[in-house]
Amino acid sequence: MATYTKTIDPNGGSNYASLNAWEAGEQSLYSSGDIAIADCKRTGATKDTTAVTVAGWTAGVIPKIIVNAAHRHEGKWADQRGDGNYVYTLATDIGTSTSGSLYINNVLNVSVDGLRIAPNYTAAVSDSAGIRVDVYSAGGNTDISNCVIRAFNAATAAHIQGIRFQSSVVARVWNNVIYDFYKSGSAYTKGLNCRTGTHYVYNNTIYNCNYGVFRESGTVIAKNNGVFSCATACFSGSMDAASDYNISSDATAPGTNKATGKTAYTDYFVDPANGDFHLKNTSLALFGLSGADLSGTFTTDAAGVTRTLPFDIGALQYVAAGGTTYDQSVLGSFPAPSGNISSIVAFSQSTTGDFPAPSGSIVKLIGKAVSGSSPAPSGVPSKLITVTRTGTMPAPSGSLQEAVTFRQAVTGIMGSISAVISTVLNPIIEASTNKIKIIGSAFRRIIGG
Repeated sequence: MATYTKTIDPNGGSNYASLNAWEAGEQSLYSSGDIAIADCKRTGATKDTTAVTVAGWTAGVIPKIIVNAAHRHEGKWADQRGDGNYVYTLATDIGTSTSGSLYINNVLNVSVDGLRIAPNYTAAVSDSAGIRVDVYSAGGNTDISNCVIRAFNAATAAHIQGIRFQSSVVARVWNNVIYDFYKSGSAYTKGLNCRTGTHYVYNNTIYNCNYGVFRESGTVIAKNNGVFSCATACFSGSMDAASDYNISSDATAPGTNKATGKTAYTDYFVDPANGDFHLKNTSLALFGLSGADLSGTFTTDAAGVTRTLPFDIGALQYVAAGGTTYDQSVLGSFPAPSGNISSIVAFSQSTTGDFPAPSGSIVKLIGKAVSGSSPAPSGVPSKLITVTRTGTMPAPSGSLQEAVTFRQAVTGIMGSISAVISTVLNPIIEASTNKIKIIGSAFRRIIGG
């Protein structure tokens, strides 16, 4: 078993200029058990505009279509990411093709991850889809995850789907955003269509379709899905009894734990009209319902954000606005702050040892409680210095301009301040001694001594 990765970039500088060219070039090169990866990038404005059919691969080869992290969507409809990189996009004019933008035809174990797909319907086509899967051989899986699929000109088509399964394999569909598959009066326009096989439908967001999740046949286990603004039904058909923790804008969400009648879309999502279905709060706060723990299957959302417990409903986990929280509980020191501090910054530290001596202009109160010794002061004190000493203070002489009290409650001398004390006291003591000598001499002369 070996893994072979080839790059796709419609702007050049890669192994292939389109995903379709990769499919045609790689399908017969490898042996059973090998993994063939399409690493999709977009380094310029040009999109991939050629529809793709995955068919005719050597039996047992595992094709994986994966969008490179630097060119993956951020969970919303945007041509460029926040860092300025272009989002890899499969933007195809469908015409009368029933295959759709990406067609997986009788190839087992295909996985598709992170695509942004924009099928543009220019004719009255039927049964076309953003991703269509027709696999009639049992014994494999088809995985579709973290994709954003949006229909353009859906009213032109006859009946279309975001993702369409007509397959005997196990289909696993999670963290996808599917929307705008809507045509007035259509009974066959759907976000996700499931027919035959077993379908695990987890944490998808579906919006503005005729039907949201539609079960024609087979088994559908739906968990943690949010389906909204569907003209006919958000969920249609009999879902498996294991289905739970779903939300719908109508009354059709399956499961014991569910939320229905949720229609305040602009209260729930950042910008649903323009394809941003990030939640404005946790699903518990918005809908009164958190999702089931599916961390054994996947741990991130459609935008690559780590899902924390409890899971939020839909393709995107809520992330609170604000900065990143850092926590430190280690031995050592925090780095010294620099620059202008425009808000209160608190550093909490419990450690043994000495803090460094402060320097510069201190304009705020700094308090620390440590064991050890404080550094010795230096320079000319501009504040009252109190030292408690044992012994007798010399008698004052001369004119005292200020009251100076020395008090010392420690053992030993306080560093370099001893030199200053000596400089002040020695002249006073010397002068006092000389005056005593002079007075004694004069007294002896008066009494005849």
